Amino acid sequence: MKGKQTVESFPKRSKTKTSRVLELVHTDVMGPMKSTSKGGAKYILTFVDDFSRYVVAYFLKKKSEVASKLKEFMMFYEKQWGERLMCLRSDKATEFVNKDVTRICSQNGIMH
Repeated sequence: MKGKQTVESFPKRSKTKTSRVLELVHTDVMGPMKSTSKGGAKYILTFVDDFSRYVVAYFLKKKSEVASKLKEFMMFYEKQWGERLMCLRSDKATEFVNKDVTRICSQNGIMH
């Protein structure tokens, strides 16, 4: 007896419906890269706005720079877009689940 198994494709968009920029931002760190950049970066931190699909990337030398880059991202884009960051979605890796990132989120009312 032979059988076929079908696999549903991964959804192109999340089922979460956002209605404005910075309502939900996806973030992740990629690396370490095999080779470092000229500036010494080994990691890339990305932020993707769920509503606009706007992508911001930061080059990092160490994963410990995530908290400072999160603050930098928030300060710049909250001013540019006139909205506050409401929810940050990550893979909950150690670079996102630490006292610095937790403090930034709790002080700014960001769900994570």
